[in-house]
Amino acid sequence: MHFYLNKIIKFVDKNPFIITHELSIVKLSPHTGYLEGKIEFIDRSTLFIFEFLLGKGEKVIKDKYRYNYLNEKNELIFRYDNAPHFPDFTTFPHHKHLNQDKVEESKEPNVKKIIEKIENIIVEKIST
Repeated sequence: MHFYLNKIIKFVDKNPFIITHELSIVKLSPHTGYLEGKIEFIDRSTLFIFEFLLGKGEKVIKDKYRYNYLNEKNELIFRYDNAPHFPDFTTFPHHKHLNQDKVEESKEPNVKKIIEKIENIIVEKIST
């Protein structure tokens, strides 16, 4: 599972929008563990990451996840997760919270795609 973390850290370390990060993998057994941590961006927004992982040799399966993205005031911008509480969604259990009241269908994201979305948010904020 550490190769999975190393791949993410390489991507994060090269990203000019990221000023700091604290990411770690906690191994619970030879085949299970979790990735957790936070990433702080140049606009002082923060992404909190949690992934429960199942390891099968070189393959890592993300069993459960949540990605909380907060602005500099610690207000929710979005949260992706796969908690099974929207069974009518065609993307069940995957969904995206846009605030406390609005939730929409979404495909299962990954850390790289979420960081790219955050980059776009920051660029849009800077350019206005």
